[in-house]
Amino acid sequence: MTVTRPLLPVLATLFILVVPVAHAETKTLTAEANYTMGDGETPSFAEAMALQKAKQTALEEAGTYVESYTKVQNLELTAEEIQTIAGGVLEVQVLEKKRTLVGDGLQFYVKIKTTVTTDKMQELAQRVKGKNVGEEYKKLKEDYARLNSELDRWKELIAKTPTGPEREAAVDQIREREKAFAAAQKNETAFYQRLVSGEALFAKALGQLSKKQDEKAIVDGLVEKIIREGFMITLGEPDIHAALKDPQKAEISVPVTIMLSRSIKVAIEETSQTLGGTTKNVIYELRYRRQQSRGVAARFGHDVETVAHSQSRFGSLVFVLELALGNSSLHQCYQAPELDADGIDGYLGHLPIAPVEHIDGSRVRRLGISHRFSLPKRLRDEDGFVAIFDEPTMFTIVTDVPIEHARQIKSINGKVVQRTIDSLGLDKCRIER
Repeated sequence: MTVTRPLLPVLATLFILVVPVAHAETKTLTAEANYTMGDGETPSFAEAMALQKAKQTALEEAGTYVESYTKVQNLELTAEEIQTIAGGVLEVQVLEKKRTLVGDGLQFYVKIKTTVTTDKMQELAQRVKGKNVGEEYKKLKEDYARLNSELDRWKELIAKTPTGPEREAAVDQIREREKAFAAAQKNETAFYQRLVSGEALFAKALGQLSKKQDEKAIVDGLVEKIIREGFMITLGEPDIHAALKDPQKAEISVPVTIMLSRSIKVAIEETSQTLGGTTKNVIYELRYRRQQSRGVAARFGHDVETVAHSQSRFGSLVFVLELALGNSSLHQCYQAPELDADGIDGYLGHLPIAPVEHIDGSRVRRLGISHRFSLPKRLRDEDGFVAIFDEPTMFTIVTDVPIEHARQIKSINGKVVQRTIDSLGLDKCRIER
């Protein structure tokens, strides 16, 4: 059976009901779907699309079952609330997957078995009803539908354009939609985690973890959310400079502007409050620009190890510049936080968020964490903050590339990642102020 309905959010196979209720009813459903991989799409994405479509078929049937049950229980719910509950109680098992050549394309087939039980429906209905959860579900649904529509439009353009820059641009757009689809799936998973577990903010670590481990897990979830959706990065017009002293290389410079989204700033402040931390308005003087930057400093809790963990995580964020070349390879370089030579500014990370070494009243004296500083055993009022600045950070990033690579550049992108090792396996960029 080929499914051609628009994509909708569906619960991933994360929530397994392990303690059956004596009178719980269970309904078992099977569904299958095909998806043909197009130009610019990866096999893993095509397989994920087939699975998503199969889940959607099962979800629609599960919604009918949930609607019947809730009517018997005299629960008045909207259509979105019913579908939200259906996703929350749906368990998915993949029965079969295969790939088949169909003409010039590769077709992916998925068959799944799903089960719906009633023992969680009453509890979920109470959490969902009248609390705007249905609206959040509706937003997820709209995001999937939009991505589906955009994918169809770009694939149509590719089919009509056998070669040329327009086709290459369409292929790039499809790759961007793949990334957006992955992000939508993560948002969907987080949505159902909050719904099923009852957490107000970020999902806590699984199992019987200690309070300290839970706090670290919340900080980690916040940092991952910021990396995924918090930075608004704008790249200006790139410039190139070649010199006779080294004719085999070219210097590429790109103006960069980075801001934090308003929703992320709110999430940071809310997470600080959730962990019993502190926030305060602060000012930081950028001496090399002779200007002040205003923002908020947040401390995540009052446990020394949790606070040190948060500073370490935020202090290891780095900016990466990517040059996409015509041969499908990437030239990448990174710009990491570093201490300046004389210790005046202390931290040159070039991001609108940074750990704070010391706060004097409302004034940030130093950013970053130097080798001369470590948190005391007991936190003082000025210790352990992370600063979030209102103004965008602006700089020009410079990297050297072989002259042949410069000729092949198709696109230039910027992103923020978590540094796991000092070099990231990449060259380090230079900064022009």
